[in-house]
Amino acid sequence: MSKKYVWVSGITGILLFAYFYALNVMEPLFADDFAYSFIFATDTKVTSLLDIFQSLHVHYFTWGGRLVAHFFGQLFLLLGKPIFNIMNAIMMVLLIGTILCFVRLRMMTRVQDVGSLLAVVILCWFGLPNFGETSIWLIGSVNYLWTTVFIMLFLFPYRYLAVEKPMLKDNYLIGVCMALLGFLAGMTNENTGSIACMLVAILYVYLKWIKSKKLPNWFYTGGIGVFLGFATMIVAPGNNKRSEAINYHAPLLQRLKDYAHNLEGALIEQKYLLLVLAILLVINIFALIYFKAWKLKKENVYFAILFMFAGFMSFFIMIASPIFPIRASYGGAAFLIVACLFLIENLNIELKFSRVQAAIVVVFTVVMLISMFSAFKGYVQLNRENTARIATVNENKNKNKNNYDIILPLFTDGNRYVFVRDIEDQQFAYYFNKYYGLSSVIAEDQAVLDALENKDTLYGLPSILDHKNFYFYKSITINDIKLIKEDDKEYLLFIFRNDTNVNDMSNLRFFINAFPLNNDISLLQEDRQKFGYDNWDMAPVAKKINGTTFFVREINGNLGNYQNVEMGFYSVADGRKGNVLGLNKEELAGKIEPSHDIKTSGKALMKEPFKLSDNITMDEFKLNQFSPEELQVITRLAISDYQMLHGMYLFIHAYPADSEINNLPAERVKFGYANWDFELGAATQDGFWTHTAKSRIRSFKKIDIGLYNEKGNIGKVLTLYDVQL
Repeated sequence: MSKKYVWVSGITGILLFAYFYALNVMEPLFADDFAYSFIFATDTKVTSLLDIFQSLHVHYFTWGGRLVAHFFGQLFLLLGKPIFNIMNAIMMVLLIGTILCFVRLRMMTRVQDVGSLLAVVILCWFGLPNFGETSIWLIGSVNYLWTTVFIMLFLFPYRYLAVEKPMLKDNYLIGVCMALLGFLAGMTNENTGSIACMLVAILYVYLKWIKSKKLPNWFYTGGIGVFLGFATMIVAPGNNKRSEAINYHAPLLQRLKDYAHNLEGALIEQKYLLLVLAILLVINIFALIYFKAWKLKKENVYFAILFMFAGFMSFFIMIASPIFPIRASYGGAAFLIVACLFLIENLNIELKFSRVQAAIVVVFTVVMLISMFSAFKGYVQLNRENTARIATVNENKNKNKNNYDIILPLFTDGNRYVFVRDIEDQQFAYYFNKYYGLSSVIAEDQAVLDALENKDTLYGLPSILDHKNFYFYKSITINDIKLIKEDDKEYLLFIFRNDTNVNDMSNLRFFINAFPLNNDISLLQEDRQKFGYDNWDMAPVAKKINGTTFFVREINGNLGNYQNVEMGFYSVADGRKGNVLGLNKEELAGKIEPSHDIKTSGKALMKEPFKLSDNITMDEFKLNQFSPEELQVITRLAISDYQMLHGMYLFIHAYPADSEINNLPAERVKFGYANWDFELGAATQDGFWTHTAKSRIRSFKKIDIGLYNEKGNIGKVLTLYDVQL
């Protein structure tokens, strides 16, 4: 025994507090931090404890029952982040200490004890999911770090009572305190609160029925408290309303598939923790069977198995939830770390702290320190960017008292240790504006802002739009699409004609369908391979900076992997598409010069113009085999009165050859022909319109082409016979 190890452990704790305090200081307010600065679901800022209780009341009845976490979250937002920074660093050190003392309750007087402390720190650093989101970010920390500490503290006396080492006196005050702590532990999170209830029930059965022990009164008051807390959270009326808001009504099989996919993500996030746990469990079981001379404690193995079971059960319970974010596995990961430490402690009983063990601890400690230094640098960068952002906000507010529209660059992307959730999300931008008293804010990647700031840079960027002034709808006209590359990111910058009415996009969604080179589905995102193409849908939030109306889409892939891309708008109400823009491989590569001219694309099928109506004559009709599943329809119309185009549609009825009747979509087989309808906006280029139609048919008996509006068909129908592609 040596007191020097007590000093080493104490200094380690102080250094950990200083490190986590520094990270908390550098982490700005994000996302829900701004939202919970207001009384829930209102625009009234929280200014008192009464406001917090009013907010919790609204939250309980409209969104959910996690009142404990949100009380502390709103309390610290009211008191100020400097106070939270201190308390959160204390809670992180307290979690590490609680896990350590949960397994062994003695002074840190041996080198093995220091090794156990470092083991807990290493396991927490690499094993707790999304560390920055769940242990540093304010609202994330009170939801996961703080609630886990509450549960561990509540279970602490139960754990030592199980081995006949009672820590608490059995009196009235202790009984009341355990009831209150139990209530807090039960009302933490749905999956961890239920596990706290389960562990108390298991220990009750073990001690009362198997061991026939007389249990202290605080055991019962704590048990009643934790069950009441959990029940209060679960029966919150807001839970049902939240489920309705999420609107998740998938069939049971799909729900199971979604859960399996989410569970896989959580297990991958904790792969190192699970690997260490498996190795320690195998060593312990092997030693118990083959090295009976070792004085290993079976109870440590039993406790390890119990907390393994608790950890995995907390994952399994999420099958009842419509969503299972990785952060929700935090409490389960903490239970698995406890299981690991029980197994490590078992080996420490028999084995002396050898050079091999010391080398293992040193190696993993060095790896952890490198990772911690990298995270620290990430927070320094984030803090620098946030300081500049707040200065920009204040500077613009001081300059312009009446209009607080501010352009801000997005933060550098975060990682599992550096949490970033920026204001490109419109909901978070809304509360950011409210928090700082702005009317609106435009957040964009710095590379995009640099391009928009410098017109020469903007015009010098590669253009991938072959058809200038493409009309998705009559009122939505795009001038160009620019390709912006920054490090490993690729953005498509859609630049609209200045007279484009961005309000017309409010009920539309923009889609991009990207088809792989040589139909190689391995180039696609995994969840899109069964569809044969990548897809990105988005709400087109158009912005205007320096006279340029635009919106941006980051492509989660490499444009060089795609043979063809189609993009356009569709109506949220009925799914009807406007004109669809198609781009080929050469255009996607960012060639400034057009790779082909629409006037020469496709197979011409008309010998002479055809008058569809008094005001509209079709001069050309062409079909282009765009992909194995699609045809590009190209038409050129001569129009005497463009006002006639309002509410006008072009219909095409394509009758396949008898040998291709089975290539019709299933819903069209009974009609015997494919039907394609397109809205006519203004012309795209030299009077041309282009549309993309789903079709595998390459041989047609005939094709009928005509016009209609809400009153029905208009004018004459053009019929083309024996069309071969």
